[in-house]
Amino acid sequence: MAKERWEVVAVYNSSLDFPAYADSLGGDVVPRKCDLRKEKETQDLFSEFKDFDKTVYLASDTRVGYLFSDQPEDVYNNILPMANFVKHYDGGPVLFFSSGAVYSGQKGNVSHHDLHPTIPYAISKLAAELYLEHQASIDGFGHVTVRFFGAYGPYEPERKLTRKLLLALSSPADVIKFTVYGDGDNLIDVMYIDDAVQAVYKMLVSKKQDSVVDLCGGAAVSVNTFVNRIARILDKKLEIEHRGSVAEYIEFRASSEGFERAFGFSPRISLQEGIPNYMNWLRKSNLITSG
Repeated sequence: MAKERWEVVAVYNSSLDFPAYADSLGGDVVPRKCDLRKEKETQDLFSEFKDFDKTVYLASDTRVGYLFSDQPEDVYNNILPMANFVKHYDGGPVLFFSSGAVYSGQKGNVSHHDLHPTIPYAISKLAAELYLEHQASIDGFGHVTVRFFGAYGPYEPERKLTRKLLLALSSPADVIKFTVYGDGDNLIDVMYIDDAVQAVYKMLVSKKQDSVVDLCGGAAVSVNTFVNRIARILDKKLEIEHRGSVAEYIEFRASSEGFERAFGFSPRISLQEGIPNYMNWLRKSNLITSG
């Protein structure tokens, strides 16, 4: 079977090293700088590039704690870009990466029919979903809204829990102290990045449209349990220190079964496989030098 070849327009804003990275992937990836918060730049982008077969919308400000205290910034960074996008978009189906955070305020198994998000980031993600749904109904392009619960692995932001933990666990100390904000009983459900990429591929080649799906590992555990499991995988002794509180205290969980029914895929890479892979990447990237 011939290998698929896609021509990709990769839109970036503040990551000025992105063009060099795109060039390293080969000539099929065309980088274009565009601040979706600015309507003129968005309009110019879609004047230059028309009739996309499909679009993956990833633009988002995920600093949940920071946005908790700056609602105008949340609107500016998470709602306005989508409003500009749908106003000027002219193309095929859109795959929108929303967030499992829209279920904030729920407890136990999530319900798609009882959404009353309780934090700014979650409110803006739900608003973006509705803007996309509204414009898609007018312009007739299909869309899939993906409520993503998160991933860990290479290239994740430094502030993310798993990366901070692995850097701490690279210490040669006999007992490693690690700070968990809040009581650590809130839930986390993340997958290894390779599984997330495979899920995106499955959605891109699928003809399924006009749906909302949860993309998660389907095995939520407490943050305390999560960090202790990782310590055991790396054969490290960990001492957790709890401090302060968290803006996003998750008490809900989702199932991966709906995504598997829709797209024939569920995450397959366990922590036992993903964590050593991630640790090896950190070493090869010279982000850790011991352990």
